[in-house]
Amino acid sequence: MAIINTGAVERTIIGKHDANFVHPLGDELITNGDFATDSDWQKQTGWNISNGKANAISAPHLSRLTQVDLGQNINRLYKVTFTISNLTEGGFKVWFGTSQSDDILNDGSYVIYLTPTTTQQFFIYTDGVTTGSIDNVSVKEVLVNRESTVTNTGAVEREIEASHDANFVHPLGDELITNGGFDTDSDWTKGSAWIIANGQASYDASGIAPITSATTSIVSGKTYELKFKINTGGFARLNFTNDSSQVLFEPNGNSVNNFDSGEYTFYLSAQNNSTALKIFAYNNSSGTSFSIDNVSVKEVLINRESDITNTGVTIRDIEGINESDEMFPDNTQSSVLNVGEEILPLLESLESRATYYENEENTINILKNLNC
Repeated sequence: MAIINTGAVERTIIGKHDANFVHPLGDELITNGDFATDSDWQKQTGWNISNGKANAISAPHLSRLTQVDLGQNINRLYKVTFTISNLTEGGFKVWFGTSQSDDILNDGSYVIYLTPTTTQQFFIYTDGVTTGSIDNVSVKEVLVNRESTVTNTGAVEREIEASHDANFVHPLGDELITNGGFDTDSDWTKGSAWIIANGQASYDASGIAPITSATTSIVSGKTYELKFKINTGGFARLNFTNDSSQVLFEPNGNSVNNFDSGEYTFYLSAQNNSTALKIFAYNNSSGTSFSIDNVSVKEVLINRESDITNTGVTIRDIEGINESDEMFPDNTQSSVLNVGEEILPLLESLESRATYYENEENTINILKNLNC
């Protein structure tokens, strides 16, 4: 989607539509949702955590995998995502504060929405004797009601409470790191102190050594989202460099940093061009052995910070080329060829589930209507 300079998109909409682009998500409530360690989850009969997954092995009917004290708000909508694999018998259900999913009987990645009516725990339980695995469990609150009813409007106006990360106007580019979850021992060049096993890369602190990603492209001066997860009993002392061992990213304003266990997200300007991400680990200055997982680098296409307390229309300048589906998630489709300054109203016909409008500069948008 090539967007050069746009303000508010004005349109006439009849009926109910799913306005996904105005619905940011809250913080992650699940701890260790990628099952990197055998911790944080209560396991009943037949469950184990290994190889980066929670595994039900001939688990009896109604056997639970549980997390307590998520701190959810009752009667609020939550987005729950997870991945099922190696399901050879039985099935699973998700239960969240008295709200539960339908039967899950096949492998795949799932997105469901649940509204807990109590502050009771979150758990996944077996439906019949079950053998299968679960990974990438996530629970996030939908901060704004996802349903918007517009009868005759130009710009969509809404109220947003408190400070939020307005992802709907700040999309990210494509993932630049291959195998950042270390699911296989591939795509990374390992120094002598590194191994890849059990869904993570591990450093044994026997010497200063790098681990280098597969070929990618990072451009000096552009802003990137850098994410990773550390597991350690001490400190991971790291330096993020380019393929020539020059400084690439400076978390906390320093080229070398100590990180304790946890998940980290930074928005950083690349200091040099690079064709790879090279992570140096050090065994000096408190540096110890550690494991790293979920390494991700994505270009920030637009400044991600937004503090909106009571807004009508958000007007903004957008530069560059954006081909990110994150601007239109959950089946809200859009194809924008060339945005000019004037956007014409929608065509009057709303007989189908999708309505189209275009402007004189060949802008074409598709807005899905749920209840025409």
